[in-house]
Amino acid sequence: MRMNRRGVMLCTAGLLGVLAFSHAGSAQRGTANARITVVEHRQALMDRVGKLMKALGTSSSNGFDDLGAARQSAAALHDTASRAARTWPAGTAVGTGKSAAKPEIWTQKARFDREMAAFVSAARGVNVALAQGERSAARQHFDNLGKTCKSCHTAFKGKKP
Repeated sequence: MRMNRRGVMLCTAGLLGVLAFSHAGSAQRGTANARITVVEHRQALMDRVGKLMKALGTSSSNGFDDLGAARQSAAALHDTASRAARTWPAGTAVGTGKSAAKPEIWTQKARFDREMAAFVSAARGVNVALAQGERSAARQHFDNLGKTCKSCHTAFKGKKP
């Protein structure tokens, strides 16, 4: 069977349409998967923050008697906090993966960014104080760090779905 020019054009257009639709679905799935990957990365970082906070809390209660271990935890916490602060891009809000993040993170982004900056600054304070062997100052910075966590969680963290 021989096709005329119009038939070839219609078949070509149809084939291109199917390919475009198929590609669009694939791209959309890829974008969704990328967003979920960002959320999972963020959650892993925040889980690490929680473990480091627990270790430093225990160390703080003991007067930072193992200064070497406290220094390692504080350095890791500051690094992890700095990285975690950059993992809240648009498109990774509620409904993306299993996240406890409230929509206010993105609707009140400037406030959230200030909270995260205070968190990173407090983590840096603990790190610097311990690096200098200043246990008393480290305790004060650690107490402040806990307050920054609570403030942010109160405003921006919900229950995990």
